[in-house]
Amino acid sequence: MEQVNFGLDYIYGWRLSKFVELYGSTGFATNALADFSFQPADPANEDFMLYTQSIAVGADLTEKVTAYGEFFGLFTDGFEDDDESPVFFNIGVDYYFSNDFVVDVRVGHGHNQDADDFFCGAGGGWRL
Repeated sequence: MEQVNFGLDYIYGWRLSKFVELYGSTGFATNALADFSFQPADPANEDFMLYTQSIAVGADLTEKVTAYGEFFGLFTDGFEDDDESPVFFNIGVDYYFSNDFVVDVRVGHGHNQDADDFFCGAGGGWRL
């Protein structure tokens, strides 16, 4: 795909108790986040929006380990198949090497016919 797309994601959270936090993420992207998500049959002639929403609860297990559960969905407007809106649930564990570097592993499944039945993955983040 030879075009520039725009995306924005707002991440927020609240500490509910000494060990539990509630998180959310609300976002959107033009033309589907390219290969990561939805890919139209004819990308050059397709303009649509992808909206994302998630809600997660995390619990501190130790000073460096957090477990979480998360619901999230991807929703399109103007896509060739607007009925395609996968919704997922996953659980995972984060390991904090420092306040600025985290690695996580997760497994999950889809909650509707548009979502994959099972997925797993690993990732992380580094705050600059």
